[in-house]
Amino acid sequence: LHYSGPLIDWLEEHHSDFLPRVAAMAARGQAEILGGAYYEPILPGIPEADRFGQLVKMGHALRHWCGHTPEGAWIAERVWEPSLPATLRRAGIRYTLVDDHHLELAGVAPDDVAWPAVTEDDGQPVVLFASSQVLRYAIPWKDVDEARSLLRDRARERPGSLWVFGDDGEKFGSWPGTRALCWQEGWFDRFLDMLEEAADWCRTVTLREALDRVPARGPVYLPAASYEEMMGWALPPARQRDLERARELLAAEAPLRSLLSGTTWRQFLWRYPEANSMHKRVLRVHDKLQRLRRIGDHRHVQDLLWKAECNCPYWHGVFGGLYLRRVRGITHRNLAAAEGAADRALHGGYPFVEHEVRDFDQDGQDEALLASDGALLLVHPALGGALSEWDLREPPWQLLHTLARRPEAYHAALAAAGEPSGEAKNIHGALRRKGGLGPLAYDRTRRLGGMLWLLPPDEDAATLTNGQPTRGEPLGLATERQTDEARDRYVELRTVHPHGPGRVVRTTRLEAGDAGFTMALDLGDLAPATRPALEWNVNPPQRDEADDRTAVLRVEETEHDLNAAGTTCASSRFVLRGSEAVALEAECDPPAELAWYPVTCISASEGGVESVLQGFALVMLWPAGTRRVAVRWQQRPYSAGAAHDG
Repeated sequence: LHYSGPLIDWLEEHHSDFLPRVAAMAARGQAEILGGAYYEPILPGIPEADRFGQLVKMGHALRHWCGHTPEGAWIAERVWEPSLPATLRRAGIRYTLVDDHHLELAGVAPDDVAWPAVTEDDGQPVVLFASSQVLRYAIPWKDVDEARSLLRDRARERPGSLWVFGDDGEKFGSWPGTRALCWQEGWFDRFLDMLEEAADWCRTVTLREALDRVPARGPVYLPAASYEEMMGWALPPARQRDLERARELLAAEAPLRSLLSGTTWRQFLWRYPEANSMHKRVLRVHDKLQRLRRIGDHRHVQDLLWKAECNCPYWHGVFGGLYLRRVRGITHRNLAAAEGAADRALHGGYPFVEHEVRDFDQDGQDEALLASDGALLLVHPALGGALSEWDLREPPWQLLHTLARRPEAYHAALAAAGEPSGEAKNIHGALRRKGGLGPLAYDRTRRLGGMLWLLPPDEDAATLTNGQPTRGEPLGLATERQTDEARDRYVELRTVHPHGPGRVVRTTRLEAGDAGFTMALDLGDLAPATRPALEWNVNPPQRDEADDRTAVLRVEETEHDLNAAGTTCASSRFVLRGSEAVALEAECDPPAELAWYPVTCISASEGGVESVLQGFALVMLWPAGTRRVAVRWQQRPYSAGAAHDG
């Protein structure tokens, strides 16, 4: 049994009697408790110090409530890279589970994955148990008699061998139909009865017992891998379809088919810039944490960072993952809180302003990080000077985590998607609809903050409520960049962007002690031929998950719900808020028309395919001929009973 750290925390608070019962089972030898990294990160994707620290934190927690330090570990999503053995062994871990697919990709014959395998890194050995895909697809999906036949055939063909089943507990109640199948219809009881009846030819053992009874073979060296399905999901949609076709062609050639793979988990960071942005921010905050360790108490920042390393929002397959706005928002909130706390500590708690220019997201282009005690901005000169990060420091919140709409491999099968039936089915199969889907739509660019679109002079605000503009172009790569900083007062970034026969100059200014910033644009000679529009893709601050769709735009004395598309006449001031007790006030000079709409994606999860809210697009639109525009954002307190914000 393996419980993630967040689940352990929740159980201790809400069901304090549960963990002692599990500990008693372990003491009787009925179960073995496995360790792992506390907040379930993708271990190869986080810094070595965090890998080790999270493994040790879990060991301490298990020793607290179970009475022993684990020697075995569960690896989140079974994401493996060759450097892991040294980390695992240094943390006291002797063995772990991977998939049989891992060993087959290393060249191990399918018949030889029935024994534990030894691998090593830097001379530090770890034993690998290969979890069977056949068993994963049989339990609990096949009838108990069929499962018995599978085990019986295996016992006849390979007496004395080991067959390992390691899988997620959610398949026994959380996946569609499995609560009824496993518990109400009695599948689980029948399965355990069958195992007891088969005890003379099929013995059940824990991994610790298996390590003593079944000799390990080795050494074997695994490539970077995960379970077979994830390695396919990490490919672009067209290559996913190619991989499926190759598997179909080799369906009757099991030894050849077992060598087919997709790609590594890290390629999700290539497919999804939004996941890469979070991942590279983890590395940035980790660097600040290392500096903080040398001067003071770092434990609060460390725990916030470790929470942000939880694997869920960094990938997407048949599970929602990155597409789950709440999960993504919590990760961003933890990162914003961690970086804000680190910055305050590193500056002694005084008002400050600073900047740094480097390739933060490792896309080959430099970004500019502008930070103060009141706000943090990450500016992309290569993307027209738009922002991918805009943090409030208090409450900690990243406003710009809206996911772009992009093609997914399963979109091609939406027309054939069935309605949910309540029947328990392995979700690695036919698509099921979950509510109305609406039409598919894809974005031309990432969803950022302060994206400048140069539109035709006759562009109408109402047309922008259908999605990103189909006419005109977004502002592109800067050819000049200059950053000015007056110590402890302000920092200002100026970028110059050629566009056709002219150019656009953008200036972004952040001041110390200020929870807002100013963005100004000079269109120069382009003004008569274009209508400028600034697009902000936002997720307003929310107090809790129950209010996560609250998004209100106030113009003059009228409030508009951003969940429904709309437009207003030109205004010089408006206020944006969620359910948190803060609001974002924007002052536009000159006044701008406004258009807005909710951004939704059609996404797959274990419950089915559904339309999922990702954020809200707010577009400021000025008349053709406008030469200069400026937007001043300011954070204000908000009270629902107040007559006027601020």
